[in-house]
Parts: sequence; C-alpha cells; structure tokens
Amino acid sequence: MTKRPISKAFIILSLFAILLLGFSTSGFSTIYYVNTAADAGGDGTTQELTGEHCAFKTIAQVNAASPAAGDSILFNKGDTWREQLTVPTSGSDGSPITFGAYGEGADPIINGVQDIAGWDTGGNWIADSSSETATYSSPDDQGALGGAAWVRTIIPTADFTASGTYIKLTIEARPGYDCTIIGTSIGERTTTTEDFADTPSRITWDTGSSSVTITGGNTKSSDAVEYDFDYTKNHLIHVQTSDGGFPKKNDYKDGVHYDIIGTDQTLVADVTADGTSSNFYACKAMEVTTPGVSNCWKIDCTYDPNRVFIDSTEYIEAEDKANIDSTYRWWYDSGNTDLYVYATENPSTAYETLQGSRVGIAAVISATDRDYITFQNLDVRGGNYAIDCYRCDYIIIDTCTLGLNSLTGIIILGNESDPYTPSTHGEIKDCTVWSGYNNSAADYATTGVHDGIGLVNGCQYWKVHDNDIRNWGHTGIACDINNTNLRSTQNEVYSNYISAPNTNYCRGMSMEGIAADKCDHNKFYYNYIEDTTASNSFQGNDSEYYYNIIDTVTDGGVQTAYDGLDMNCDDGATYVCTDNKIYNNIIYNTARYGIKMDGYTGTGDKQGNLFKNNIIMNWGDTYYGIFMEDHASVKDNTWQNNCVYKSGVSDVVYYGHDGADDYPHTIAEFNAENGTASDVIGSNISSDPLMTDPANGDFRLNPHSLCVNAGTDVSLTEDYEGLKIRHAPDIGAHENQTNVLFFSWFLRDFLGVNK
Repeated sequence: MTKRPISKAFIILSLFAILLLGFSTSGFSTIYYVNTAADAGGDGTTQELTGEHCAFKTIAQVNAASPAAGDSILFNKGDTWREQLTVPTSGSDGSPITFGAYGEGADPIINGVQDIAGWDTGGNWIADSSSETATYSSPDDQGALGGAAWVRTIIPTADFTASGTYIKLTIEARPGYDCTIIGTSIGERTTTTEDFADTPSRITWDTGSSSVTITGGNTKSSDAVEYDFDYTKNHLIHVQTSDGGFPKKNDYKDGVHYDIIGTDQTLVADVTADGTSSNFYACKAMEVTTPGVSNCWKIDCTYDPNRVFIDSTEYIEAEDKANIDSTYRWWYDSGNTDLYVYATENPSTAYETLQGSRVGIAAVISATDRDYITFQNLDVRGGNYAIDCYRCDYIIIDTCTLGLNSLTGIIILGNESDPYTPSTHGEIKDCTVWSGYNNSAADYATTGVHDGIGLVNGCQYWKVHDNDIRNWGHTGIACDINNTNLRSTQNEVYSNYISAPNTNYCRGMSMEGIAADKCDHNKFYYNYIEDTTASNSFQGNDSEYYYNIIDTVTDGGVQTAYDGLDMNCDDGATYVCTDNKIYNNIIYNTARYGIKMDGYTGTGDKQGNLFKNNIIMNWGDTYYGIFMEDHASVKDNTWQNNCVYKSGVSDVVYYGHDGADDYPHTIAEFNAENGTASDVIGSNISSDPLMTDPANGDFRLNPHSLCVNAGTDVSLTEDYEGLKIRHAPDIGAHENQTNVLFFSWFLRDFLGVNK
C-alpha cells in the first residue's frame, strides 16, 4: 500500500495548533518586572532598564497597572522601595496573581518607614523649655450619684507628670450665699477608704492664706501649688468650709471630698443629698501646669508615628513628655498632634534622619476585595501593618520577611459592617515575622508594636503554619472576634515558633470569641511558645489546643496576668469558653498559674472543656498549677490524666466550688473531687515527669517517667514531632518510643499511682 505524502500545509497547521495549545495552557500570562534602576515610563514587560518595554521603576506604576489572572509582578532583589503597594486586581481559581522577586541577592524590600514631614526645616520646631497650663472644667449641672449630688472634671492622663506639676482649683459659691473655705488639702488616697494615705499637701488662697471667702455666685481660684502627681494612683482633695454644711464620712464631718480616680482621671465632688444645704456650690475647674522639659522640641505631626527612628536607631516612646530624655527620646501628643523629640539643639541640625513607621502609610501592602493573590519572597517593613488583607479570599503569603519596624505584621479582616463579608481560605506559611522591637527595659506599657499575625473579625478556613514570629507587643498569633455579625471558624494555627524575649508585654497565642459560635472550631497545634510575658488566652467554643509547648512566661513588669493558659472570658458576659479540647500540651515555667479559670460577675461561661494528658510543671511560688475559682460560670469541665508537678510542693491545684470547700488541693484531693460542680476529675498525677532537659527546651520523656503510657486516648495519632502514638498515649507533647509498657505499669502499681 502506497503511503500518502504529508502536505506542507498540514505540517504548518499542526505546528500552529501546537503553539496555540501552548499559549492556551500558559493562559497568555504576563510577567511584569520592577527595578529601581529602570527608566521611568516603561510598561514593565521586560527586565530591560531602558525603552518603552523596560521594567517598571516605581510601585506607583504597579498600582496603576491591570494585571490579569495568572500574571506575575516581580521585584528586583537587592532593591528598596519606600512606597505603598495597593493590589490592583484579583486572580482566579488556578491562576493567582503573584507578587514575588527575581534576580540575585537579598529579597526586595518594600519599606513603609518614612521621614517625619518637615522635620529637616528648623522653623518647624518649637523648643519646649517653658511650662504649659491646661484647664479642665466641670459641667455646670449636678446629677444624682448614690443619693448625693456630684460634679466631675475630666483630667487627661497625658498632662500629668510624676513630679513638677502645679495644681490650681477654681471654686464657685452657690448663688445668693457666701462661702468661706478654711482649709484645702491634696494627697494620695488610700485604696480602701476616703482618707489620705500620708500627710497631704496644703492648697492655699490669696498668696499663702489657708482661708478665703467667696461671695455668692462668684468663683475664686487657689494659688498654684506644686504637687507630685502620680496619675497611676488615687488622689484626694479635701475642701473644708466654715459653716459645717457638708457632714461627711470618715472623720471629715465639715469637708467636701474630691476623688481623683486613678486611670479614669475624673475629679468627683460629693456634696449633700439635695445639693443646696451649703454655700459651697461646685468645683468649677482644675488647672494643671506641667513643667517644660529641657532638650525637648516639638513639631506638628498629623500621624502618630508609632515607632520613631533617629539616625536609623529606634528609640522607645517615653511614658509621657516629662520623661523624655536621651534614652526615651520621643513622645506623641495625640490630642494636639504634636511630636516631642529630645535633642540638645534644633533636631533639624542635631540629627541626620528622623523617621516614623507610620507616616501616612497605614498598610505597606494593602489588598481590599482582592482574591487569589500570592505574595512570595518579599521583605515588607514599617507601616501600621506590613500586609493588610480586607475582605479577601484565597490569599497566600509564602516565604516572606514581614514586620520589621511595623506596628503589626499581618492583619486579615472580614467586612466589619453590612454585609459582613468574611475573609476565607488563605494561607500564611514559612514566613519570618519579626518586629525588631525591644522595650524590655521599660517598666511601663508602650504601644510601638501589636500583633504579629492577626486573624480578626471574620476569618475562616485560614492556615497559619511554619512561621517564625518574634518580639511583638500584644500577641504573636491572634484569632479574635468582637463583632457578633461575623464568625471566625475552621482556622488552623500549627507548627509555628513564637518568642518575645525583648518585649515587656506579649502572649504567644490568643483565641477570643464575643459570643457562642462566633469563634469556634479552630485548631492550634504543634506550636512552640517561648519566653513571653503575658498569658496565652484560649476562649471561644468547640476548638482544639493540642501538642503545644508553652515554655517560660515571665512577669514583664506591665501586665498582671502571666499564666500559661488563661481561660477567663473577662471581656464580658457574652464571651464564652465552652466545649474546647486541651490535650497533650506542656506548660512549663510560668510566673503565675499554669492554667487559670477565673469566675466573677460579668464573665462568660467556662464549661464543658476537656483537659487531658497535659504536663503542667513549675509555676509561681504563691500560685498553683491549676486554678479554678468558685463561680457559677466555672463548671462541667473534665480534668483527666494530667501531670501537675512542682518540686517540693504538694498542694498543686486550687479548686473552688460551691463556696464551701475552696482550698489548695493535693493531686489526690483533686481527683477525689470527681462529680463536684458536675466536673469529671480523675487519673491526674503529681510526679516529676522526668523530661530530658526542660530548662533547655528538651521536653522528651525519660523512658522511666510515670507519664509514659499514662495518658488517655483522645483520638490523636501523632505527637509534637510527628511520631506515631503507640500503646496507651503518653502524658505530654512527646510520645516516648521505648517499649516500656510493662515496666511503666509495674512501677506505677508499685508506687500506688494506679490505685
């Protein structure tokens, strides 16, 4: 049979079809390049540095582009941009838009740290060498408060200093009546009574006089008296009148008490029930004069810079203006939008650079209503947020370095108003999320950094894993919701390392839900949390917390809660902490309690939670491994097969119930409480778990530990290291692989542990 020859036309058509198929497969995707060395005006479609098709030069060009699904925007490695990237378009399923890197060298940097506007112009600065006076007025009306009339003066915290403050009162006499004041004092108030804690200071009138008469309907101001005002404490002002018209409690029968309530800064005057039986009418105002600060300059600054860098060195914000010095070199007055800076001469000549992390840029990378976007191999710094994704689905953040000099590393948000759209199906993986912040030397709370990664208000089906998160100032990873119209659910946080040795306030992880089924069915597992300074918070409902290691929670000096795991719901009565599973965790070396469940008026329910197979070891000297307060909101919980141990301590649990038998418990007493308050309690032990080297982070069990094979089945198949669970599960995060089942049970029987 003769073969028919193949025509040239057929060959050409076949080749064309193959090429067309290839183009179809690739989706005609475009790669855009961005290079700081490129000429302006290119369309970004080549790596060339000149010509109409040369690389983009600026991020502004990227923001103005319209990349299609499947396109990539690649930034040249080694380059730095000080601009905001606003994701212009969305990708599609299977064809995401990728923002990544090309070339050689360090990952490209997108830096939100900007110059303070106008700082290098000397005329924009004002030397703060003179004192400042502010007057805070009371409302003219009086209202009922506990059967007595009252007036109030609001006193902002920021205007008070610990020393050098001058106080001046203005008093008004009731119309038609003269008022004679015979003595006025101010001093620190006791914490329990309306009395002075120490000898008060005297406030004088008419240049040094103790007494003054104010004619009816008129006002009179006192002398300005220096007073060391510590606004963190309560203070008392006592004004005594000659007519005895104000009988008061606590031995001040002739006086009027003004109570300045610590952190609220409110000046309250208690007067008689009808408000008319005395010639004293009201404290009309309180004038506060704060001293000037040497070597201090101010400039108008529209934005709170959050973090300030002077000659490329970060300085922590001072506690207030009066405490600005060469160590704490700045303070921001949000009320007057003034930035105060330490300098021995005008800052415009004293310094080479003055920059802030948030100066007009909220998010360095911002994605709003954008789906199917991937960020890879980028170094994103500064801003309120390094990356902000709002109402976004299918976002991947992969192998990026994020958060240096930022307030927050990554924040993911749903729509917080109608129609309340969530952000779903995202992934944050293999990222380094380091703030670079260090306020460990400060003995007060600073606001330079917040969360490392925040899944907030409507995040669903997100995976956050294999990230290195360090030195944030609130929470390493937060999964929180405070909007009842949204739901955060089905998120997984696993295999992350979280540490904050350089900040005085940071918890490792938190999950908080404002109501039932609003923060639910989330999982936290295989995470290592080390050297933090605030309690890990775990609330919400029907969520799982297993095979995590919490290693060392210390007192950072500014928080009162530094427990291993805090399940309090103290944000309000609607918050819940119910039906959660807390399995096979290690909580080691905490400054206060290991696990704490408080109960008090206004708190939400903490019930139906299962605590099994956990090791709690070494807690604060005056605290307990487990603390449960006597309260109706704490009930129906299960505590089984946990090891609670501290060397030399027998009372390892504080168990409160029914108000009748609250006291520290040994582990045997705790097990005997089974059935109390509907709790299920049993098979808990208190013996040294014999971990290999816990002080240096090795929490594997010695084969002869009583925790080996002493756990109960919780349907988990792999331990912290991915090892298979064999025999009966062990207590703790590491499954011992030595087959010592028979010996372990023999040893437990010999010691009476199984009885």
